Amino acid sequence: MALDPRRDFVGPDVLETEETSFPAVTNAGRKDSKVFPHLDSKYINNISPTEIDAPVMAFQELDVEARASPSNLRVSPSNLRISPSNLNKVNSASASGYSNFGGGLEELERQESHSLRGNVTLSWHDLQVDLVFEQGCIGRLRGEPAPTPKPLLKKVSGVVNPGWLVAVMGASGAGKTTLLNALCGRTAGNLQVDGLLSINGAKVSPNDIKGVSAYVQQQDLAFATLTVREHLKFQALLRMDNRLTVEERMHKVEEVITELGLQKCGNTFIGSVTGVRGISGGELKRLSFASEVLMDPPLLFVDEPTSGLDSFMAQSVVTSLQAMAKAGRTILCTIHQPPSEVFAMFNRLLLLAEGRTVYYGRRDDALEYFERMGQPCPANFNPADHYIHRLAIIPQKEDESLARIKKFTDEFERLEAEKGKTQLEITDGKKKDVDLRAARKRHGESRWTQFLLVMWRTWLTTAREPQLTKVRFGQSLFIGLFVGLIFLQVQSGQKSVQNLTGVLFFIVIQMSFGTIFPVVQVFPDEKHIFLRDADNKMYKTWIYMLTKSIAEIPFQLVLPLLTLSVTYFMIGLNPSADRFFLLYVILVITALTAQSLGYLISVSCPSVSVALAVTPPIVIPFMLFGGLFINSEDIPVYFIWLEYISWIKYGFEAAMVNEWSGKTIGGCTSAALSMMEDNSTMLPTNMSTSSPPLVACFPDGESVLEFYSIDEDFLVQNIMILLGLGIAIRLVAYLILELILWRRRRHNH
Repeated sequence: MALDPRRDFVGPDVLETEETSFPAVTNAGRKDSKVFPHLDSKYINNISPTEIDAPVMAFQELDVEARASPSNLRVSPSNLRISPSNLNKVNSASASGYSNFGGGLEELERQESHSLRGNVTLSWHDLQVDLVFEQGCIGRLRGEPAPTPKPLLKKVSGVVNPGWLVAVMGASGAGKTTLLNALCGRTAGNLQVDGLLSINGAKVSPNDIKGVSAYVQQQDLAFATLTVREHLKFQALLRMDNRLTVEERMHKVEEVITELGLQKCGNTFIGSVTGVRGISGGELKRLSFASEVLMDPPLLFVDEPTSGLDSFMAQSVVTSLQAMAKAGRTILCTIHQPPSEVFAMFNRLLLLAEGRTVYYGRRDDALEYFERMGQPCPANFNPADHYIHRLAIIPQKEDESLARIKKFTDEFERLEAEKGKTQLEITDGKKKDVDLRAARKRHGESRWTQFLLVMWRTWLTTAREPQLTKVRFGQSLFIGLFVGLIFLQVQSGQKSVQNLTGVLFFIVIQMSFGTIFPVVQVFPDEKHIFLRDADNKMYKTWIYMLTKSIAEIPFQLVLPLLTLSVTYFMIGLNPSADRFFLLYVILVITALTAQSLGYLISVSCPSVSVALAVTPPIVIPFMLFGGLFINSEDIPVYFIWLEYISWIKYGFEAAMVNEWSGKTIGGCTSAALSMMEDNSTMLPTNMSTSSPPLVACFPDGESVLEFYSIDEDFLVQNIMILLGLGIAIRLVAYLILELILWRRRRHNH
């Protein structure tokens, strides 16, 4: 592990000093323990010259803004990132000679394996992002030329050094978020990205940048019913290196909570705007930072952290960013019209307009630059607002606005050309200062541990949904009482056939609708959290789907039992105990199958509103072919496939067999039976046209089943088909979720 003067001996404050350079380190200086008083002399004597030369040369090549005088090369315990305990391990290892030095650092590296330590200087050169339009089939057949791509970023260049907190600003559509996404490899599939990216002077890919960076999205994604501490513990246990003990990871969680000022709300629910009261907007944004800071990334991308916050909360959030930058992190942050006190907290400013760079440099120097360009900022006016106003496209003054923007961008490009390269030299050589390959490699948890942790989170979030849980239990109880009062103690006889058949069909429908809609209302929003976790490779998709299914099982066992316990005896269904429990099993499997369809709709729809809109048109055809409204023998051949995949049909048929099989029905007169025998049929629907009109007469339950074209021998078969259909639909939902992930990853590469 080579020492790096830039990382280990220079604090962030040195990087902010004006025009500094670092003198060469002489051979004599290497072995002088007085120069580095915190290092043991044995350790210094055993370091080969290349161990010092390589990082020093790499550091001298960096185009930082500061030049350090010898007095600026301060060595303090805060600047040295080798703790006394770890230094003892270094000394003991060096006693046996430099050849055994690496083995002595194994424990040190294990303790810091969760951290992506090492300063990162990110630069980009001639970054071009185009929106590519796909040509339609008709256009290709006609031989029309492909649509011209729309440029979103036009040859943008820049560099960000450690300790910098860079504000990326511009009017709407300027390319702020596009720049952030292009730098960290999160662009959509219809965007084409060209240009060179580098870290510490070495050419890299977006995947390399992902390995040493974290991305804090504008949308704060977290489960409302988890506490702040529970959320961070879950993140730490699945994202941090598993070579760290649980105690070490929990200690890191407490450190991050303290660092970002979340102590007071550590045991508070995160909350949401839809019912669960929780933490404030500023605390929620800091929680998003905390989730990423757990990995101690040296490079941080933040997308509009102050959106939706008041000025006080915005200042609190940016204060946290400022503290992280002072700790040596490299931070690039898009921000939209910040208050003046918040704007003053950034030390660098990048202004974009129409996809081009208008200004990039020190925040304070931007005022002079705009004044030189004939656009001075008025007195007592927020400079951030002034910049945005001058760079916006004003309606009905588009030509004037575009001309002003072009003047700015042309002047900036001219000044940059005069100064020469502003970014680091990009080479194909060895990457310096941070090991990108090692940063990308993380020892994850086993599948069993992933399952247990996701199961823990899923159960907590499911059990802690107070409103939804109360509504579901209340709905089951109310429907049971309501239906029971309508069909209270149905009298046996011919009229009971219609009543009992109708109530059985209604119960099957109620179990289906009562299960589908709770899933459709919750799962689409939760899907975004899953996609973020999948991007971080926290757990497998099948683990997520399996835990969701298991966590819902208690509800699918209790809710049908609650409804059936009230309804069954009030109506007076088949009094046999085994018939009661068999109907209960049928309703549970029906509910689980309907839930599978809810998952399928949810994963296929982008939002709750879309899912709610498409659910009724999907469910109603299955209901029509459920066995009550149209006889199976009369279904048109081109719709027969809908009957075969209708879970309502199998649930209804199984419930009918359970109720009517072996049951005697009274009320048939001898004249009606004689007339039915004379017509060689039992039911009026099959009588010849010359037969006189009769009221249907059902002597027993078998005649009812025959009327509805239900085979009583298919009871077990219907239950097994119902169970298999539920598993198959859930498997399709899983495959669609995997397809979404595959397309997402393909677009980001």
